Amino acid sequence: MPRLDGKIAVITGGGSGIGRAFCRRFSREGANVVVADLDGTSAQVVASAIAAEGGGARAATVNVTARAEVDAMISEVLREFGQIDVLINNAGIYPVVPFWEITDDEWDRVINVNLKGTFLCSQVVARKMMERKAGKIINISSGTFMVGAPLCAHYVAAKAGIIGLTRAMARELGPYGINVNGIAPGLTMTDTALATRTEDEFGASRRTRCISRDEYPEDLVGAAVFLASPDSDFITGQTLAVEGGRAFW
Repeated sequence: MPRLDGKIAVITGGGSGIGRAFCRRFSREGANVVVADLDGTSAQVVASAIAAEGGGARAATVNVTARAEVDAMISEVLREFGQIDVLINNAGIYPVVPFWEITDDEWDRVINVNLKGTFLCSQVVARKMMERKAGKIINISSGTFMVGAPLCAHYVAAKAGIIGLTRAMARELGPYGINVNGIAPGLTMTDTALATRTEDEFGASRRTRCISRDEYPEDLVGAAVFLASPDSDFITGQTLAVEGGRAFW
């Protein structure tokens, strides 16, 4: 039996990379998936691919840094499905720039998309989950929180903030039956990473992992399904590192 049969899952950043892998696997596990992305065209491509496989999916165009857009998107999902069982806060950006060259605007943009977006989506969805006293929120952080990473200090800071936010949310939302957990990927072979990272960086990741190979989006989907399923009902406030054993937390 599918592990997420009948669940309604909202996945931000679902139009590409890790988010796309989440959407497709969640559909195969029986969930109705909302593919939420700033790029509405990419979101629709993913939703259409899921539908072609016989799954349930709809695309939603949303800027996760804009409360009005998040409110509108969640309201539309609730009108269509009546509830939200799972939220995955996956939307994120990581421009490559030396620390000493980061501008105020660039800092704000990265913090807003990665951290504020997680806060806004979680807050809006949590209010609805609190009414039902049930729900799973999964925040996508990064293994860079533990080991650091050059040329993306603003990204590392935002992803560290996500871990702190996850723990604080877990404390407050636990009494309402809501589990809040995180996943911390390593350097993953997405289109964005391939366009911004060098082979030397991928090689360094391979050499420093216990499992010495590249990481792919599909390597992360099992953890997400577990955290979204009843199997994790007594787990909250945790961040699961899925990065091949580069750092032990």
